[in-house]
Amino acid sequence: AVVSTQSGHYGRARHEAPPPTTVAKAHLETSDVPILTLPEQMMTNGQGILKFASWPFSISANVQVVCIDIQRLHVLTPHLTYLFSSPIADFFWTLFCPAHWANVRYLTVGDDWREKNPEQRALHAQNLISTELDIPALKLTCHDVNEYKKTIVKQRAKPVDIDSLVRQVIEVLPNIPESEIRADLMRTKDTTQTIYNLVRTAPKEIKKAPKTTPTKSSGQGSLFKDPVARSNMLELKKAELIADGRRRYIEKNGLDIEP
Repeated sequence: AVVSTQSGHYGRARHEAPPPTTVAKAHLETSDVPILTLPEQMMTNGQGILKFASWPFSISANVQVVCIDIQRLHVLTPHLTYLFSSPIADFFWTLFCPAHWANVRYLTVGDDWREKNPEQRALHAQNLISTELDIPALKLTCHDVNEYKKTIVKQRAKPVDIDSLVRQVIEVLPNIPESEIRADLMRTKDTTQTIYNLVRTAPKEIKKAPKTTPTKSSGQGSLFKDPVARSNMLELKKAELIADGRRRYIEKNGLDIEP
């Protein structure tokens, strides 16, 4: 639309779309046709259920929670979607796996559903589907996933000096072959993550540090020259990394267990 201003100039008026709750409520006031909403707001691969948005549960208290489980019938059993997959890639996977199996289940929300607020309804519906599919209910939202994707894209675009990272890891894990360190760094681009991966996957090689008489020198330099001290440091680092990884996993997934 074209509008006129007081100064006599003309400009194009910008019409913003109304919120989805307004459109949905207006539809339900004039029609008996139900509305389909996807509270996860994105397709996932069945490894976890993202936190539900609360706005679909603020439209009306008359909600039917439906659980849809879709699997591809193929010897490779590929997921329905992947983190960086595009609609075109998903389409070609559909051509490659033309047979799909869909299981639709209608779940009962309970008698106290109407007494809950939209946030409580969203959490209750997420837990219902989580229990039905035996998949963990996450505290992550679709926005968190999108931000993670942006971070990965930035890391991939940023130039990384692999040789420098390899030298840093070798100082901490001198008994691990350089080829293994380089291969893991090519994938992670992060020294901390690589050290964590190698400590978990190669504990025997780390423990085979030769025992020699400690040197008399002091300071951080002597720590890396003394195999005994270095071995003790690696064992301590291993315990710290495992404990920290366990704590972050518990916090990320909202598990009610002791870290």
